[in-house]
Amino acid sequence: MKFAYFIVLSFFITSCSAKHYMEISDETYKTINIPEDYTVIHCSCDKNPLLLKIVQELREVGLKVMIIDDYNKLDEIKSSFKSIVIYGYSKKINGSPKNYDTTRLVSYRESRDCGKGCSVSRSWNKLVRNTVISSGDSIHNNVLIYKIDENTELLLALNSGDKYSIKLETKQEKGSKENVISESYEYEFVSGTNKVRSNKKRVKLEKPIEVEKNEKGILIEYMFGGIGKGWSINYFYNDRLSFGFEDLDNKYENTKTHVESFGEVKTIYKEELSTNFIYVNYHARMDTYFRIGFFKRDWLIEQQHKRASDNLHLAKTTATFGDNGFFLGAGWNPIGDVFSFRFGLLSMPFEPDYDYFEENVSITEAGKESWVKEVEARKYLQTPIYLAVGLIF
Repeated sequence: MKFAYFIVLSFFITSCSAKHYMEISDETYKTINIPEDYTVIHCSCDKNPLLLKIVQELREVGLKVMIIDDYNKLDEIKSSFKSIVIYGYSKKINGSPKNYDTTRLVSYRESRDCGKGCSVSRSWNKLVRNTVISSGDSIHNNVLIYKIDENTELLLALNSGDKYSIKLETKQEKGSKENVISESYEYEFVSGTNKVRSNKKRVKLEKPIEVEKNEKGILIEYMFGGIGKGWSINYFYNDRLSFGFEDLDNKYENTKTHVESFGEVKTIYKEELSTNFIYVNYHARMDTYFRIGFFKRDWLIEQQHKRASDNLHLAKTTATFGDNGFFLGAGWNPIGDVFSFRFGLLSMPFEPDYDYFEENVSITEAGKESWVKEVEARKYLQTPIYLAVGLIF
């Protein structure tokens, strides 16, 4: 009897599992495979946000990007030029306002006395419904991506909200076999999406017309920060690597007066900083960069004491940083078509040499120790932070 009961119970549990558990399939992604030796082309006249987002992603995976101001210029590029062309289309939908309900859980709690030394509390959640009115207006963005070489192939048609992934092909591209464009006709691109064939013969050019390339060149910036002001120049080898040189200088002086046993004393603080950097930058995604390089510096921090009544030199303490070495850095450097902005941080060795000059008074050990602590407190010299603005050519 127990064995039969066990079989019935097992069958019941299995039936419940079959009813309450089901496998959910993964979401569908649209995938685009792009050869590494192709160049991405799009028109500056296209302001489609989905198109601009895809172009940025293609640039970040290492593809060269070329910008043209008219799609008709595609017909002036040599047919041997292998490229990925992206077209965008945006449409605004003016719909009627609609009502829809939203729900949220609101927590409640109450307590009450139930006699001497007794209390009762309870908590619960209440579902609150609200009615929201939408404007009914929306913008639909669409993108078409073509591969153009000896042939033309539609690689991807994408709508706003579609999930997609971009991959680079490592194998050598053999060319497409479908959707062949005849070389005996000229094609014009209308509204960024449609191809219209004209009746006149295509004119083949012996030399392709130059088009604007979206490639970084030479960046010149003015810098200011913890160790001075000056100029920097960067040469971009490609979108990932750049080489640069910086020259910074800073001079600062401050005078304070205090009273000693022998009279009023002036203390003059000076900073004279001169720094040169030679470095290489690696530009990662999201406009961040990492830097390694060589520095040469000539730094002097000085504290001089004079008697206020007759300007007599009493004593002087100095800290010098005359060494060279390597440094590391990182920062954020968004670069537009013309202007750039940079925020950075450096890490440099910090080992000054101290000297003490006793002219008419003696410097005590406590005074020397106080001077060392004052110099070491200048942490901005060890890890300087700086800002820079500039132009790209």
